[in-house]
Amino acid sequence: ERRVYEKANHHNKLAQAGEEPGLHIKIKVTPDMQIGSDFDVYAELKNNTMVTKSCRVMFYAQAISYNGKLGETCGLGEFTEINLASTE
Repeated sequence: ERRVYEKANHHNKLAQAGEEPGLHIKIKVTPDMQIGSDFDVYAELKNNTMVTKSCRVMFYAQAISYNGKLGETCGLGEFTEINLASTE
């Protein structure tokens, strides 16, 4: 019963915060980004579950021109295993 109660309470907290349960990734850029210039891009991972999740993330970026033509690869990052604790 305790485990069920804790799980239900966790889901209630997520619902109150407006967040869906599960593993989420959000791609972001730095606030000082200027179109036509180099800028930094980063990924934000969030674990909205009751258990620790083990993930392997690969980040791939490709340039695109104004007319939609794909360019060269401009960023590639591969990270080793990432362990995300609950609500981290």
